[in-house]
Amino acid sequence: MNLKPNTTVVNKHIIFLKDDAGWYADMEGTRAQNAMVSGADTMIEALSAGSTRVEMVFSSDVEQPGDHIMHLHRVEHDPWGATYRVGNGNAGEAPRFSGILGLPLAWLCNQTHRFIGGEHPKDIFVHAIINN
Repeated sequence: MNLKPNTTVVNKHIIFLKDDAGWYADMEGTRAQNAMVSGADTMIEALSAGSTRVEMVFSSDVEQPGDHIMHLHRVEHDPWGATYRVGNGNAGEAPRFSGILGLPLAWLCNQTHRFIGGEHPKDIFVHAIINN
């Protein structure tokens, strides 16, 4: 029996911090495991507005996401992570940035599994971005 992991989360908060080595998620695991790379770092930098701390409120794989300013849609999944196309939400515009191949793509590593619930969600909806 193959049960699909539940990747639904509602109004979850994650904090990203920037140090001399770059951006990382402030969550369980080592600094190296939580490093933002391959387009995720570029996306967080665009969200930061010059700050070294970004808090993001998001939901994933929900039928009714509500107001969101950014939508990440999974376009590829491999053994090491997943690539997301980053676009506008229904309540605002996503920041403009060039990620992988100059496109608005961000790659999220498998550390996402720990935070979301066992797998990369198909859709992530960003509701708020707090810079401080």
